[in-house]
Amino acid sequence: NHYLGAVLDGNQFDTFYHEHPRTYSYASFARMAQTLQAQILDVDFPSRYGGNIRVYIGRSSASGVNSERMREIERRESAYAAVFGTLRQNVEHWRQSKAKQIGELVKKHGKLRAKAFPGRAAILVKLLSLDDSMISAVYEKPGSLKIGNYLPGTRIEIHSDDELFALTDSSQPILNLAWHIPQEIRNYLTEHGYRGTVIDVLSGQDFL
Repeated sequence: NHYLGAVLDGNQFDTFYHEHPRTYSYASFARMAQTLQAQILDVDFPSRYGGNIRVYIGRSSASGVNSERMREIERRESAYAAVFGTLRQNVEHWRQSKAKQIGELVKKHGKLRAKAFPGRAAILVKLLSLDDSMISAVYEKPGSLKIGNYLPGTRIEIHSDDELFALTDSSQPILNLAWHIPQEIRNYLTEHGYRGTVIDVLSGQDFL
């Protein structure tokens, strides 16, 4: 499961969306184990998808259980209440600075184009109050079922990349809503001749 510690450490607030209504800490699983009248036998932290927790729960003997390691995890998680406050501040800092950056680009270039719409971007679109006065359209790969629809809660249309690459001016800046795969998006646009600056809607640099 996605690990709460990774969310807090990496400012991964955009992972709380309709497909991911929950995240877990070690303490979550300790409570589950207690309810099941079992115990945590082992725990590790795979790096996949930005940071996961994998917990082994059972009723076997306690032999081989690394109790000291688990106590260290518990000690680390005991500070999470304060870390939530830091995350809240970071989100607000990002929201204000990114909204200002987008506003300045719109003032200079007019409505911005946007690339890709993963579900997790809905949170960012909402927090930034993006609408069709700022974004002309979002472009998705041909064949996507999203094409012909709108970004949730807006009148921003989703069009095919064929239309994007047919535009005469390929030097206009473009907002990348698939911020979690920035290099992939940049490579894809470059391969199709798009020369405009790519602005990630969210990046690690936003929290420096």
